[in-house]
Amino acid sequence: MSAPSPGRLVASSSTHRLAVASVLTAACLWGLSGTIAQILFQKLGVSPAWLVSVRMLASGVVLLLLLRPKIDLRRDLLPLAVFGILGLGLVQFTYFGAIAASNVATATFLQYFSPALVVGWQLLARELRATVRMIGGVAVAVIGTTLLALSGAGADISGPALVLGLGSAVAAAFYTIYPGRLMARIGSWPTTAYGFLLGGLAFSFVAPPWTAPHLRPFGWLLVASVVIGGTLIPFGLYLFGVSRMAATEAAVLATAEAAAAAVFGGLILGQVLSAQGYLGGGLVVVAVCVVSLSRLRPNPPSELPIRPET
Repeated sequence: MSAPSPGRLVASSSTHRLAVASVLTAACLWGLSGTIAQILFQKLGVSPAWLVSVRMLASGVVLLLLLRPKIDLRRDLLPLAVFGILGLGLVQFTYFGAIAASNVATATFLQYFSPALVVGWQLLARELRATVRMIGGVAVAVIGTTLLALSGAGADISGPALVLGLGSAVAAAFYTIYPGRLMARIGSWPTTAYGFLLGGLAFSFVAPPWTAPHLRPFGWLLVASVVIGGTLIPFGLYLFGVSRMAATEAAVLATAEAAAAAVFGGLILGQVLSAQGYLGGGLVVVAVCVVSLSRLRPNPPSELPIRPET
């Protein structure tokens, strides 16, 4: 299995429709995975760190067995470890922590502040030219995050949840910016596979996978669904889709994750945000669309869409 090239665009309309469907399905699976994770944390007593270590180790092992990538680990081990621990690992730990401290909708909306951070960094680094649309998008994201944080006088979000949620946005921005050259050199699939494995190994020192909680078969089924249905399948669908469309189009489509998280949280857990919370979350999603559309262009091989990793 060869690694997909993120920059390749296919003109076929049927292929494009399939790519759109793949990205939307991946976003919905990520939203459902967050809801399942909330059940594991708040009802079954699973710790976010343990789920991160199990999810990453299992995904890394499976991907490496399937891909069998040939890379120079002497050259790439350190950047892969940085990406796996500070990128993939930290973004999942803070995101799951925010879910455990609040709910899946709030955590997902907060994490979608990351595209504004990515654009802000690129503007500071002079990688992008400032436009009214970009500046407006960042401003809308800040307003939306503020409304979400203050919604319901704290009814929707606590201090720890806010810190963890914004921390996941920072980690997601790092995850987006850091591995560009690495992916261009060895491919997106090998980078993701080794990132999962190395990040999982690091988090195993915090929460060893063998110190498993006492779960019934249904609980283990939920854990397996997070690993398979919330990681391996949506990652494959997302990378398939993004290899066949512009980066910005994929970033806009991926905002369906936030809506899916809110819907599944309401349907499965009966949890709803206040009107102000939904307004703030909606503004964050609008900001992602505005920022992404302002950068509408084909995706170069060294860049992935500005979508948070959940």
